[in-house]
Amino acid sequence: MNEKKVLLIVFLVLAVSIFYSLLQQIGIIQFLETFEKNLSIISPFIKWGFISIVLTPISIFWIFYEVFNKYLWKLKLFNKIIGVPNINGNYVGCLQSNYIDKETGKQVPPIHSKLEVAQKFDKIKFCLSFPDTPSSSKSNMGGLREFDGKIAEFAFSYSNISRDLKVESTMHDGMNILRFNLETGEVEGEYFNNRGINPNKGVMNLRKIK
Repeated sequence: MNEKKVLLIVFLVLAVSIFYSLLQQIGIIQFLETFEKNLSIISPFIKWGFISIVLTPISIFWIFYEVFNKYLWKLKLFNKIIGVPNINGNYVGCLQSNYIDKETGKQVPPIHSKLEVAQKFDKIKFCLSFPDTPSSSKSNMGGLREFDGKIAEFAFSYSNISRDLKVESTMHDGMNILRFNLETGEVEGEYFNNRGINPNKGVMNLRKIK
């Protein structure tokens, strides 16, 4: 477990302890316990532990974690502490591949590309589509490699599916390494794949759009 996750757990445990103590002091916990005992309709389910309306430290921890995981980690205060850059959003630009077109015998021109990043504190997904082609790529797994406060480098493996039956292989896997400039919104990076008998590689240049 890395230092960032340990720090997060320590923070959440402290927050839960303080919040639970506060609820006890103002009588919320006791009120819910009494209210639950008087719910005769669902008392059998409560008795056997199927449901409960009482707030326990575990349930509070889960609520805190979900809120932090989806929203709070994006705030600048927490972002600086945990050191996980927020790169959520859409990016557009071009991909230049070293692939040689069999019909022309020349390198293919730059390909218009769109990158969508969906990120939480504990999970990130990349989806790269190419509006001018029937092809798209989705990440399988990936993560942050390096972050200096300005440039965040992410690496992820991906699977690509193409509906173009003319291509050498309609499915292939590959690897992307992208560097996100948090100040300018620009992205640059490289990729390589195992497509067909002649795998190719290339570079990407993108910019974040609002």
